Amino acid sequence: MNRYALLIAALFASPAFGQPSSLSLRQAMDYARQHQPSLIAARARVEAARAQALVPEATKAFRVGAAAEILGGTNNNTTASYATLGFLDVARIGGTPANAPVSWTPYASTLAGISVHKELYDFGRIDLLSDAFGAQAQAANEAAQVTGLDLDLLVEESFYAVLGAKAVLAASHVVV
Repeated sequence: MNRYALLIAALFASPAFGQPSSLSLRQAMDYARQHQPSLIAARARVEAARAQALVPEATKAFRVGAAAEILGGTNNNTTASYATLGFLDVARIGGTPANAPVSWTPYASTLAGISVHKELYDFGRIDLLSDAFGAQAQAANEAAQVTGLDLDLLVEESFYAVLGAKAVLAASHVVV
């Protein structure tokens, strides 16, 4: 909301327009802090940055993967075709020798495995990422505070502008 919209809203909330009573400065500031979209968005950015700052620490945890497969294929001078999904490390062992006779008879092979991964030493990479994301979260928090202060200033300027307008209106009705 820009300053003119706040000024107009404050004028319409005045008793001259049939509304109950006008807001105090504190009430206007509280209302603006609760409903201003830019401040709500700034708070959401802070929460997102804080959540992102937690991600690097998660890479220090154990990662466990498990898979089971049944593969059917012919014995045609090919290697095994196990699907590795990125969490189960499978060595490429198998296949037929290059001089094996051609056979179109299907054979079934199976594979089952469990893997456990743990980052033992990363040369400080995870800590640096945590620090960088923490700094971004702090910057987002500072930006949200600036947005809040800008909003407070805007509300105060609008509030006193309305008071000034009401004073001018009252002075114009004074009979000399």
